[in-house]
Amino acid sequence: MITFRKIVIVAGLLLLILPACIPTGDVSDTVQTVDKAVSMLQDLEKRSTGQTVTDGLDALNDQNGYTATVHLQQGALDASGAVIGTVERDIVISLTADAATHAVIQVTQDNQTKDYFIDGFGGPSPARAYRVQDGRYTCASDEADLRQFDGGLAGVFDHYGVTAAGVRVLSVAKKSTGDTSIADRKTTRYDLESLIPDALAILDTVDNEELQQQVKQAGNVDYSGELYLDKDTQALMSFSTTVDDLDAGRRVEFTFTITQWGISDITAPSEDMIVEPCS
Repeated sequence: MITFRKIVIVAGLLLLILPACIPTGDVSDTVQTVDKAVSMLQDLEKRSTGQTVTDGLDALNDQNGYTATVHLQQGALDASGAVIGTVERDIVISLTADAATHAVIQVTQDNQTKDYFIDGFGGPSPARAYRVQDGRYTCASDEADLRQFDGGLAGVFDHYGVTAAGVRVLSVAKKSTGDTSIADRKTTRYDLESLIPDALAILDTVDNEELQQQVKQAGNVDYSGELYLDKDTQALMSFSTTVDDLDAGRRVEFTFTITQWGISDITAPSEDMIVEPCS
């Protein structure tokens, strides 16, 4: 994975050795390229997409509960490379979490809907998760469908690769226009921009094998999207991305939206409702 420290060191070394190893006429262009690399790193340090999402989710968890929806579609790009042709996965998640780390979750996939209750959602201790059917609660902590909720909402974003290396390390959230209200909250819009093309262009001029390999590991992807932060708390209110894996010919579309801000505490099931308790 690319680290800011590694690239800054590379940029610094390049500035020291440029006069000795590059023809005089090319020094100016190469120095400008290094300047662009440093500027890009500064952008990433201040407003990388991954850090913006992490901070926004942390701020959201500090609020008095919320209801959110998540929709993911994944499939092969059509012949034009513009839209999903054959949809391979279509998942809809409805999630309500309170300030006491209780959550009720509904997951719809492959025309099947499952309901869950989680005690300890996003909390420091291991969560206890129950499958809910006809008002009865059965321990489901080991169920594969629930692994995406490890770590709360951050786990959902990680599970679907929304904050994978190529997106997290080499993209930024830039403040934009089009502020709007979401769940009756005033928000600020940010456009998401991939810096992978910029990084590759820099490497066309500045040759560094290690850096080249690290950038390639980020993936050959096209990436775009937007997010909205609550103006008062900086909590993440909405997030949408389209990620095209150009090597695999596959597209992932991911949307997350807060639909209700602030909720009453969710009532945990009574003992007589639990068929199989979690240890």
